[in-house]
This record gives sequence, structure tokens and C-alpha cells, in this order.
Amino acid sequence: MSEPKPALTTSPSSPLPPTTAIDDDVAQIPSWRKWVILFVVCWMPLPMTFWSTAIMPATLEVASDLNIPVTTITTINAGVFVAQALSGLIWLPVTPLLGSIIATFTSWRVIYGVEAGMCLFGLILSLLFIPKASEVENPKLAETTRPRTAKEILRTFNPMHVFCQFKYPKVILANIACGLLGFNQYGILSSIRRVINPRFNLTSPLSSGLFYLAPGAGFLVGSTVGGKISDVVVKRYTRKRNGQRIPEDRLNSSLVSVLIILPLGTLLYGWSVYHRLGGMALPIISAFIEGFGLMASFSGLNTYAAEVRPAHRTAVITGKYVIQYSFGAMSVGGVVPMIDGIGVGWAFTVSGADPYAPVYTTCPSSLEIRKASDGLSDEESSWREQRAKQMIPNLQDYLKLANISDFNVTNYINKLKSDDVPIVGLSVSGGGTQSGLGGLGVWQAFDARSSIARAARTGGLTQLLSYITGLSGGGAVTVSLLAANNFTTIDGVKKASNFSLDYASGPDGNQTAFFTSIFENMGAKDESGFPVSVADTFGQFWGTWLPGDKVYSNYSDIASKNTAFTLGDAPMPIMCFAEVVPGKSPEIGKLMYPGFNKSTRFNLTAYEVTPFEFGSWVGGRVQAFIQTKFLGTSMTEGKPQNKSECVQGFDKLTLMQGTTANAFTAWFIDSFYGIPVFAKRWLGKRQKVNPDINDVPVPRDQYDNPLVQLVNETAMYFDLTFNESLWATYPNPFEDYNEDMKGVSELLLVDGSLTLESNPLRPLIIPERKLDLIIVYEASSDAPNSWVNGTNLINTALTASQGNIPFPKIPDVNTIVAQNLSFQPTFFGCDASSSTPLLLWLPNAPWTGYTNYSYTQTQFTPNQVDIALENAFQVATYGNGSVDENWPACLACAAIKGSLRRLDIEMPKQCEECFERHCWNGTMSDREATVGDFDLKPRLDPELSFAKWNESDWEKEESTGNGSGGGSGGSDSAGVKLGNEMVVLVLSLIAMAALL
Repeated sequence: MSEPKPALTTSPSSPLPPTTAIDDDVAQIPSWRKWVILFVVCWMPLPMTFWSTAIMPATLEVASDLNIPVTTITTINAGVFVAQALSGLIWLPVTPLLGSIIATFTSWRVIYGVEAGMCLFGLILSLLFIPKASEVENPKLAETTRPRTAKEILRTFNPMHVFCQFKYPKVILANIACGLLGFNQYGILSSIRRVINPRFNLTSPLSSGLFYLAPGAGFLVGSTVGGKISDVVVKRYTRKRNGQRIPEDRLNSSLVSVLIILPLGTLLYGWSVYHRLGGMALPIISAFIEGFGLMASFSGLNTYAAEVRPAHRTAVITGKYVIQYSFGAMSVGGVVPMIDGIGVGWAFTVSGADPYAPVYTTCPSSLEIRKASDGLSDEESSWREQRAKQMIPNLQDYLKLANISDFNVTNYINKLKSDDVPIVGLSVSGGGTQSGLGGLGVWQAFDARSSIARAARTGGLTQLLSYITGLSGGGAVTVSLLAANNFTTIDGVKKASNFSLDYASGPDGNQTAFFTSIFENMGAKDESGFPVSVADTFGQFWGTWLPGDKVYSNYSDIASKNTAFTLGDAPMPIMCFAEVVPGKSPEIGKLMYPGFNKSTRFNLTAYEVTPFEFGSWVGGRVQAFIQTKFLGTSMTEGKPQNKSECVQGFDKLTLMQGTTANAFTAWFIDSFYGIPVFAKRWLGKRQKVNPDINDVPVPRDQYDNPLVQLVNETAMYFDLTFNESLWATYPNPFEDYNEDMKGVSELLLVDGSLTLESNPLRPLIIPERKLDLIIVYEASSDAPNSWVNGTNLINTALTASQGNIPFPKIPDVNTIVAQNLSFQPTFFGCDASSSTPLLLWLPNAPWTGYTNYSYTQTQFTPNQVDIALENAFQVATYGNGSVDENWPACLACAAIKGSLRRLDIEMPKQCEECFERHCWNGTMSDREATVGDFDLKPRLDPELSFAKWNESDWEKEESTGNGSGGGSGGSDSAGVKLGNEMVVLVLSLIAMAALL
């Protein structure tokens, strides 16, 4: 194979010809006709560009109208690019024919009709105004004889002449460089709507389509300026060589664009969108810079391809477009699946690893199981010190806003040390989306960044939280979404999470495609040797509401460098799980559940997961912890079984969501046998433990139950029994750690609510964490009409007493209901010892709306989200001061009560009065609670009936609040685009370097 010789205009020994080359011969025709010819030649590529990109802003509407995934549309677009890549090998008029065929099977005839019209217009212009070669009076350009015989025609259509040019290294490298640039170009064009819409809440093809003007303008300016620069650079090098010109001079003109401008634009665009920097202005500017860099880079490469083998330029350029549009097809066809499937984990894109499957790595020498009796881990202790430093200025601002009468804030702050700051925790109960959205409303009610919270004088308590715990809906929604969004404001959460998406159908609304994607992810995990179950499936359901770049994130990633949590700017997120033990846990119809015998409740293992550790503190089978990032590692007697095979990536955030919400066994016992397992009613009948756990008999009338189908699909896909699919199955890090864990290779985890404790309080009441105040938001539906009666709180008090854990005294259900404690905020433990935390109970009750909607609701309109948030806001602020104007000061008193005691500062009189009004007074009631006690009306609008509210408010389309959820849980990711495009830029640079 010989290298193509540079196309020199002369040899060093021959006389220099005139500077005009063969390509510069121009016919002696009027100037006006030259301009017309230029217009016609420039027009003809326009239909192709229109064909390629016009449909991109409407991709979501196309998918919705046809009820097919977005990936199908992008795959079709990719097919069009393949056709464009191959069209240069055959007669070009075939392309409009292909477009007509495609248009016949779609309903978007306008787009393709315009495209066909553009082609027709270009054809007419070319016939009327483009001169024949003979007209330019240049014999070198005279037309060749047209093929007449069949052999000549076949030779003309033979593509091998094009592919033969690929044997020359400089040709193929130039083509690959153009292809990589094309990958970048169509990556940004095809992903704009997928990336920009969720960030800026754009809802129509027109609004998002306008964003295409930014890179489009960059393309226009870049091609114009790049062409000028290319000419200037070539002339400069030609003069240096005394008139000698070589094709490589064109590449020099593209170096600045490829090395500086294009990477700069790509980095700015990717990270500005990912971190939401600079509003919409910065992504627009950076997209323009990226577009400019692309076209300026193309200018030199395109001309080089035309000049490197002048005698075969048509074949070389045709080959260039074959490669360029093939790369474009890969970009268009792959960008949406990568966005939906990988998120910002572009490191996975570079490494080729599957984003859901855990990976093996070498174990650190220090990895071992830590005893709970050792107290807090070193990581948590260090983090608490950092949190305390950040908390002091926040505390000062909050206390000034709360304005406790006759309290010297400055004196208090000056006396504070890190050990004296208030330690406050927020617990968000189980209860599906009912508790999950309510928990977000409580966060907003106490958030200093919220204007409504500041106006209510409650803003700032969120900034004092050291811990936030959740299980079931409180974990899968409140804790997960806050952590995944770096503990931003609720407005920020609503922009990143589109609650109007049905999480059971996925981001595209196509459940079949959604299940296929989920099972493919689980398949990779299964093939890597890790257990899978319905918790993996269910967790990826919840992942629909996560930001796209967090769908495959790990729970331990929350502790990554420079996150709000790591910097001490946010509380520690904790999720809680229970477990079942084959042969020991009770079961009904071979469906195991944790069990809740009053005398053995403390013997049920309560697992927690933090960004640092997974394990259990007291009670149950184990009291020990493993580092969360190594969860999934096979351990024996507290040590790794194989020091070269530690696991990372098992702790997927979605798996944690699926685990904490895994109540399938309770749902099935309720559905199959009419026996509720949650705390709504005490379990009146219980079968004996069956040590031989065989498969679960599913009643025939339950075959169509969607939950049954979900478990059954998981079981069938991975060749499991129905029973094996029910549990969140974890490799047991505590295997052989103690006698109870002897030979136990797997943990079978479930929703912690199944222990009759829907409030995730165990992590907050353990003495090692020394909490002063625990705020308990409960929407557990343990009372008639899905309201709250205190049963779960009573059960936790019972558990704490069995474990000798300090906990406030809680009255019985009759007292709670009779004294209206379940309908308004109430403090417990106001007069308890210093070792007992003060508890503020915030039960879900109707204040402005009936937020006792079904905990199984899987999607919400923006208006419904705002209604849920508003009611929780009213619960937390005690009617926003309408019931007790001193409530903001009462909250502040509760927050600093323990801290004042440590500093030996006298409690302000207003605080004493507050606790006297809002603490349970210790008296009991004999009146038995009835169903009628829970026929509640909104406290701030008691005349509003449910029927009227449901029609006028809940089913109303418009949002009544201050913003709605925009974007898609499966959308994003600038990070994916950034990763892909930086890879192709590096490859482009390598190709350019080889050419030079």
C-alpha cells in the first residue's frame, strides 16, 4: 500500500505556475450568475440538513403519539443517517424516494413534504442555473462520456472505488476525524430537547426548538470564519514555500478550533447544564461556542479531504460522508439510550462497564466489620464536627428569625462549641407517595431558602438537621429525592423530578420498553454473579423520578467529595429496612413477614444504611456495620473472603429505594387472605412458622394483580421461584460474624413498616447519636380513612422500652384521638430526663386539603404535588400562624432546649409557656376512639367537603403553587453528552496529530 502523494502545485525544481489552481478556474460569465450558482450549490445540502434535524425537537411528541419509546424514534433517525452515509455510493435522487416511503407511514407529512419541496426546488434551480462543464470553456473540466452499456453502468455504481481510498492512512484518518466531529455535532443536536427541557421546564417542541438556534448560529459563523481562516493559513504557508502548497496546510488552520474552542464549548455546555449554572444564558453561549468550534474544525478537514488525492476527490469525499454519517447514526441512535440508561456516569461510557452491575475491586487493607458497641464510626464523627461548624451561623440566623422573646441570641451563639450545637433529626414515615410528598413539604416548611418558610418564620430549621431518616415512601421519595438532588430546595426537586410521570411505566410511558430496560440492567447484575429480586425491579420504578444522572448512582456516592452532605451543608440521609429469616419468621400462605409479637419486637433486626455504613445498632441478629460502598462483598467472620474481590456498586440508590419500599409480602397477605400486615389492624390470626418454605400458592383470582405480575415477571425472567423474587436479597456481610449469622450467606430485606413501626426512629433514638429533638412526620394511614391515630408511635415506644432505649412516654390511641393529638403538632417528652430526646409529632391531617389519597398513587399532576406540599406546610407551621402565632418561637425553643441545658442557660419564659401549651399533658382518656373521629374536614376550611375539594382542587389541571415539576426522571444528561463528546474529541485530536 502506498501513501498518496501530497498534491503539490509544483515540484521544487520546476517553474512555478500561476497561483490559480484547477479548482479556481471560473467561466467568464456575469457576476450575477456566479452568485446564483453559489446559492444553488449551497441550497442543495440544506434539504439534507433539514431532513436530518427537523424532526429532533418533536421526538417526544412522535413517541407519545405512536405510543412507542423515544429510542425507537432515534433509531429510525439513525437509520436515515445510515441511508445518507450510503447514498453517496448510489444515485443521489434515491434519497427523496426513501423520504417519501418514510413519510407514508407517519403523520408528520408537513416536515417531509417541506423536505421534498426543498429538493424539488433545488433540482429546478440546478437545471436552470448550473452551467455544464462545456460552458466554462475549460477542457480539463469537460464532461466525461456517459455510461452506455450495462457493464459501464455497473462499473459506475460499483462502490469499491470509494472504499479503495480507505487503504491510504491519511485518507482514512481524515475521514475518521470528520466522523468523530460528526458524532459530536449530532450528539448535541439529538440530545438538546432531552437535556435542556428538564433543566428549564420547557414543554413544547417550539420552545425547545428555539434552543437549536444557538448551535445553529455557531455552525453558520464557524463555517464562514473557519473558511476564511483556512484560506489565510494556506496562503501564509504557501508564501513561506515560495508558492508551494500542500494539503496539510488546511489541517493547521483547524488546530485552534479542535484543541481549544471545541473542547471549551463542550465542557462549558455539559457542566453548565449539569450543575444548572448561569441559567439558560450559559448553555446557549456554550452551545454556540461548540457549534462554532465544530464547523471551524470541519472547514480545514473537508478541504483537506478534497485535496489529498485530487484525481480521486469524488471518491475520497464520498467515503468521508460514508464515515461521517455513520458516526452521526451512532450518535443519534445511541444518545437517548445512553442518556436514559447511563446518566452522568460517563466514566461507564469510557470504560464500557454496565452502569447497574456491581464491579469487583481490590479490598482495602482496613476493610472489616465494625462493632456497633464501638460507637459512631470515625467517618460519622468527623462529619458531625464539620456539620456543627456549618450549623452555627445557620442557627444564629434561624433564632433571629424565630424571635424568641427575651432571649439573647448573640450571647448564646458566643457560648456555643461544636459539642453544644443542637442535634436535630427529621423522620419521614412509611405510607407510599402520601408520606413521600408530605415529607418534602415539611422540608420546605423549615427551609431557610424558601420564601414562604421565611415568611412563616420557620425557615432555618432544615438547616439545623443533622439526620433525616425514611422508610418505605418516606425513604423512596423524600430521602432519596433530596439526596439525589444534593439537598436542594423543593422547587429544585420539582424541576428535576417530573411527578406527572407514572413511575410504574417509566420516563417514556411505554411499560413494555421500560420493563425490557429494567430486566436488561438486572441481567447484567445477575450475570456478574449477584442476586436479583423484585426490589431491583421496584427500585428502578422509583428511579423514574430521580434526576437522570442519578439513576445509576450509588448510595455511598452521597459522601463523595464536595457534595452538600460531605461539606456539612446537609443532614445525613438514612434509610431503614427490616428482614425475614427463613425457618424463623412467621408466615401466612408461605408468605413470610418479620413478625411483631409484643414480647419479641426488639429481637427484630433493624437495618439502616447511611452514605458511610450499612448495619444494625441494637437488637436482632447482629449489631455491626460494613462500609456502604463495599456492600455486596462476600465476608466471613468480619473479613473479606477474598481480598482481591471486594464489591463496589452494589449499593445502587434505586436498590435502596426498592428495598425500603419492598412491602410485597404484606400486600399479598392482605390481597390473598384479607389480613392486613401493616399497623392498620392488629393481626388477629397467624399461621405457625413453617420451616420448609416452598413456593407461594397464588390464588387464581389474583393472577391479574399488577403486583403479582411484577413479582412473577421477575421470577420468570431470572428463573427464580415466586418466593425467591419477593425479597431484597443482599450478600450477607455478617456471615459467620456471630452464632446467629453462622452459615447465613444472604440477607432477605423488606419494608421496615412490616414490623408495625412505620416511623424510622430506631436510627435517631440510639444513645450514640445523642439527639436533642426528633421531628416525626407521619402519614402511615394506620387509622380509618387513611389518617393517623398514633399506633406506630406507640409501637416504637414499646420497642424502645424493651431495648432500654430512652424514649418519651406515649399515650394510648384512645387518648391520642380524644385529645386531638393526631390532628395537630404535639410535643412528647418535655419533662423527660436529659438522655431522652424531645419528640415533635407531625401527623398527616387535613389543613387545606384531603391528603389521605392512596399511598399507591404512582403519578401526580403539578397541581396535586403543590396541594400535598401545601398541606404538609400547614401541618408543620401549625396553620402558618393562624392557630398560634407563637408557633415559630415554639419550634425554635424545641430545637435549642437540649443545647441550653448543656450550656446551663435558663430556658426563656416564652419557651416554658410554649411547652405548656403544646406538650402532651400526661393525662389519659377513657373514651374509645371511633371511626367517626376520623371523618375529618380541613381545619382551615371546615366547610369544604371532600367531593367539592376533589372536583375543584385535586382534579384541577393548573398548578396552584409556586412551580411545577418539570423534566423527566429518565432525562438528562449533560454529563453523558460531555463524556461521549470528550472521548470523540480526544480521538479527533489523535487523528489530526497522525495526519500532521
